[in-house]
Amino acid sequence: MFDETLIKVRLREGLLLDIRFKEPVHCTGYFDGQGWHSCPYSNEGTKKCDFCRAKDISRLYTIADESGFKEIYNRIKNNEFSVYLALFGDKIKCGVTQSKRLWKRVKEQGARFFAEIMRFRDMKTAYGWEKYLQEFYGFKNSISFIDKLKDKDNVELLNQALTKIKEDFSEYILKDISIHHIPFKSFPNAKRVDYIKGRIVSLRSDIVFFKNNLIYYVPMKKMEGKTIEINKFV
Repeated sequence: MFDETLIKVRLREGLLLDIRFKEPVHCTGYFDGQGWHSCPYSNEGTKKCDFCRAKDISRLYTIADESGFKEIYNRIKNNEFSVYLALFGDKIKCGVTQSKRLWKRVKEQGARFFAEIMRFRDMKTAYGWEKYLQEFYGFKNSISFIDKLKDKDNVELLNQALTKIKEDFSEYILKDISIHHIPFKSFPNAKRVDYIKGRIVSLRSDIVFFKNNLIYYVPMKKMEGKTIEINKFV
C-alpha cells in the first residue's frame, strides 16, 4: 500500500543523514500555487502523471501557460521579468524569472556565473524572448546534473555570447550587463550514489554532496517519486 505520510526534512550543510531511496516510483502530486496535493490516483511508474502535470503551477512559470491559473497570471503578468544567461561548464542556458528573485532562481539552478540581459514588465514578452534566443543562438532550455558537476566554467564563452547579443539586439538589451559569480564549492572527485549516508558538505541545485570518509553526491531529481526511508537525521 502506498504511504502518503508527509515528512519534511530541510537539507542543509552539516546535517547528518542516513536515507535510502526505494523503488517503485509513484507520482509526487502537484502544487497549485496554494499548497501541495497528493496524486489522487497514487499512480505508479511515473514521478508526475498526466493529471498532476496538468494541475501543476510549474507550467505557468516554465512556459507562461496560464491555463487553469488565470487569477495568478493576472496578478503577476505585469511584474518585472528578467531574461538571463547562466553558464554551466561549456553550456549556456537562457531562462526567465521574476526580477525580484533573479539571484535566488539562478542559485536554485546551480550556476556559478550568470548575466541578466533583458527586463520586461510583461510576462509573455519575456518568455517569448527566452524561446527566441534559445532558437537563435542554440542556448539550452534546461541543464542536466552532469553539466552542473563540471569543475570549470568557460567564462569566455559567456563573454562571447554577451558580445554577440549586444551586436544583434542592442535596442532590446540592458545598457549595463555584468557577469555575476556565485561561489559554489567544487568536488571533482565525488562519486555518485543513490542514497545519503553521512554529513552534508554542500548543496548545489538538486545535487547533494555528503562526506563519509570520501565525498559522494546524489542527484536528487533522479530520486523523485521514490519511497524514502529515513533512518537518521541530526
